[in-house]
Amino acid sequence: MKHLALVIAAGLVSIAPAAAQWGGGYNMGTIGVSGGDEAGGMIIINCAEAGNPVVPQGALSIFLKPAADSAIGQASPGQLSFNVDGTDIVLPVSDDKGDGFVFDKTPETLAGASQLIDLLKAGDRLTVTAGGSAIATIDLAGAGAALDGIEACLV
Repeated sequence: MKHLALVIAAGLVSIAPAAAQWGGGYNMGTIGVSGGDEAGGMIIINCAEAGNPVVPQGALSIFLKPAADSAIGQASPGQLSFNVDGTDIVLPVSDDKGDGFVFDKTPETLAGASQLIDLLKAGDRLTVTAGGSAIATIDLAGAGAALDGIEACLV
């Protein structure tokens, strides 16, 4: 299901202008948002607002692809620290078959994910670290507008 959500988001994000740092779209009851680039790292957030036959309503996933020069490798560090303008949110992650790291919503981790999304909407810069080393740095200009509507999956 992780790869399906990523495929949906990739299709949605492709409608954004190529030069845009942040973009998003809506398809088949699913909101897909992407921010960043290959050099600095990318964050992709998928939210099943209405749900569909494959992804249940309320499903939320946060996918992080490290920066191109990151030396983290493919093994999951178990958790990532998402720092937005000095505020840290630590979320558990698993590896996504070598493509990056993925967080899936659980009742226990929903508050952290919700806080992260609020910070992304209002912040200036996201820095993601694993084991004390920065693995992604993403400018948040345009994130607020791209993330509009994602609250549907934060309940």
